[in-house]
Amino acid sequence: NRTDINGFLNGYGPTFTNVYDSASNRSLLSFDYYLDPERSVDEAVADIEMLAQLNKRRPYFLPIHVREWSTVMKVEQIMAKLNPATYEVVPIDRFFRLANQYHTFLTRYT
Repeated sequence: NRTDINGFLNGYGPTFTNVYDSASNRSLLSFDYYLDPERSVDEAVADIEMLAQLNKRRPYFLPIHVREWSTVMKVEQIMAKLNPATYEVVPIDRFFRLANQYHTFLTRYT
């Protein structure tokens, strides 16, 4: 039993799994957004803002799948255009500690 693991991300395919296990205080979440290297910075910002509008429960945790075809600079440009009072990038361990504390996502398996 690995008590140092806070959660797991599920990706690389179209899945929509969100599960919180209260017994272990761990979550399994799918990436909600894939940063397509063909999307412009402005299009990605609009996508993220739309997802935040569609998901009204707060805090809203948005795992973003950034593949090797994107760059750190592109992610920085996207974050620079998002309101810092609304959006925050956090390390994955903190992300899961917060998601486990405030599991505002709907449970679903797909």
